[in-house]
Amino acid sequence: MAKFTRFNASELDARARYEILQTRPEEYPRRACTDLLTMVNQLDRFNNIVTGPLAVALNTRLRSVHQCTMEFYSTFNFTSRCDPFDNEGVAFRCGGTRYSISMAQFGAIIGLYGEEESGNEENTGGLRDLDENERQAAWAQIGEGIYNPSSTKSTKLRDPLYRYIHRLLTYSLNQRHDSSGVVGLKDLVVLHCIHNQKPLDVPYLLLRNMHLNRLASAPTPIFFGGWVYRLFKHFTNIPRSFERSPWSGRVDYHICRAMNLLYEAEDGTVSFQRTQGYAWNPQEALVLHAPPPHYQYQPHGDPGQSSSQGGGFPNFQSLHDLLQENLMCTRNTYNLANNTYHRVGAIERNINDIQDDIGSIREYMAGHGDGGDDSGEDMDV
Repeated sequence: MAKFTRFNASELDARARYEILQTRPEEYPRRACTDLLTMVNQLDRFNNIVTGPLAVALNTRLRSVHQCTMEFYSTFNFTSRCDPFDNEGVAFRCGGTRYSISMAQFGAIIGLYGEEESGNEENTGGLRDLDENERQAAWAQIGEGIYNPSSTKSTKLRDPLYRYIHRLLTYSLNQRHDSSGVVGLKDLVVLHCIHNQKPLDVPYLLLRNMHLNRLASAPTPIFFGGWVYRLFKHFTNIPRSFERSPWSGRVDYHICRAMNLLYEAEDGTVSFQRTQGYAWNPQEALVLHAPPPHYQYQPHGDPGQSSSQGGGFPNFQSLHDLLQENLMCTRNTYNLANNTYHRVGAIERNINDIQDDIGSIREYMAGHGDGGDDSGEDMDV
């Protein structure tokens, strides 16, 4: 039994890590609560947008064994830039024996997907991160204001179900002890994939979070012990004398009520609320998640060509609406044809630059008599 936490003379680094880990408490995860989601009539929506390995990560009931968690974190090494099928990517010791496996194998062993599915892009080739430009564009789709990874609150998310999923992430895949109300970068990546139905590299995110948690110091708790227990059960027999933790709890009614996420009507029905005192209509999700219009803006095209044919200039109201909707993304240029934000060369254009373009367009169109009469239109932004 002592082989799980006994280190020989060649494992001095592991022994030193073990001494540090002993000063940190272990904190257990929480999973989705089907009763709560059924109560607020959001279970079907949740199941439709949270799929694949992410659904497993957020719904699995977990328990842990402290000795296994301590041995794993004392010896764990993760090469984050390795290929998903590199058999040296994930290294650890289990029951006194050292193992090296790939990220794809790790995901299959802990049950995120079947072994035969480890080569699917949805499972091991999904999104891992967003660059600086993509973050603002991703946030503009789902939230309000300018995105700041260290301070943007989940209350700025437009969809209450996304607020629930965000809180669920802070108890599971992106588990942390504090700042649970802040939408961090890892949270934004997950929400972006959910919103756009893109594949997410769940094994990578989980291993990356384990790596960062291992490097933390007291009083930061130790997380993800439930996944370690699943991993160890694959490689060794765990003594029955080792005490198992309680099963993981749920992000339930009480947590959501403390978040001020629930509206309770006089007739006893419960629903999500986005504004204090007003029940949220699930039909709003159809509007919130509708794809934005694709404006055709080609400033270097033929000014005489109709915008309806994909060239020339759009009408003023389209540009005005666009600026109003995306005013928070002042450091990026908006690609109207593709509905994305991007950099132009080495220079970042801001809203003032775009407004100057509009002034030039108005002058040109007014001079050519091509729909330039904007009397009655308020273009102040």
